[in-house]
Amino acid sequence: MHPELTLSLAGHQFVLSSIAFFYWLAWVVGLLLAAIVAWRRRLPWFWSLFVYAFTIVAGIVGARLLHVADNWGYYALHWGRLKALDFDSFALYGGLILAAVVGAWVARSFRLRAWRLADSAVPALALGIASCALATSSTDPISGPPPRSRGESPTPSGAKPGRRSQLSGALG
Repeated sequence: MHPELTLSLAGHQFVLSSIAFFYWLAWVVGLLLAAIVAWRRRLPWFWSLFVYAFTIVAGIVGARLLHVADNWGYYALHWGRLKALDFDSFALYGGLILAAVVGAWVARSFRLRAWRLADSAVPALALGIASCALATSSTDPISGPPPRSRGESPTPSGAKPGRRSQLSGALG
């Protein structure tokens, strides 16, 4: 059961899942917040917004490329899945590395200070992290740990049953 937002526009109904809504909210509001903070720090807001948008696109591409490279055995057998953009088909570090390199390069090409742009993006990153955390918590069908009898040991480190983090999944 995932919460959904139903929009009616010009006689057409659109259903937007809560996770998609909060992700788009993080991207759009995060970009605007970063541009406003950059403007308050006396950087040109339009070019700052351009650098941030270009950096986000580079991060998405880098995350996808590293995921495909890491799972090449699967994608070699399933060519049709190369263009699938599921939420679990990205590798975080590929996105971080490519976004940092491309963001610094684009900022330098517009003669903007990359470190000031990075500092201006911190509030937007915090908002994006909070929005994405809210999205994943609102779609979690498990509202808490199951009730247990007295003396029974809790799940390891308080983890919810059925949910594994990326790190614990990698470690086995």
